[in-house]
Amino acid sequence: LALSADGAVLYAVTPESNSLAIINVSAGQVVTNVPVGLTPLGLTVTPDGRVLVANSISNDVTVVDPVARTAIAQVAVGKRPVALAIGPDGAFAYVANNDSNTVSIIDLGRLEQVKSVPVGQKRIAAQGDQPPGCAPISQIAMAMAMTQNRA
Repeated sequence: LALSADGAVLYAVTPESNSLAIINVSAGQVVTNVPVGLTPLGLTVTPDGRVLVANSISNDVTVVDPVARTAIAQVAVGKRPVALAIGPDGAFAYVANNDSNTVSIIDLGRLEQVKSVPVGQKRIAAQGDQPPGCAPISQIAMAMAMTQNRA
């Protein structure tokens, strides 16, 4: 789940329908569902309001324009993307790729992967979802620090 900057819109991934639900918070209703990649699991909102969705089976990130309510780009990333973070300057997105043990760095201006950072031999897991043998999501933060302003 993620909220728009003004809190008026809630975004939720719906893996069973491969879509992003756009929800009007005050009305408590789904406004629309935007088709994304296969099995969306994670999402985040960029400083300029775009919504990024990590699609774990299609191995990509869908970029959604919430005003037009449509997908505007698909960015190929590593295997089984599960979580996303936006860098402090808003220029890059960082994607945790569970099965390739990497963090993909997406240039948000060009909407393309510019780097893939290996983060260890264990699978990456989201916080609160760390089965034995998985590396913590803090490895995304480590990759962000290692590549800040060098992507």
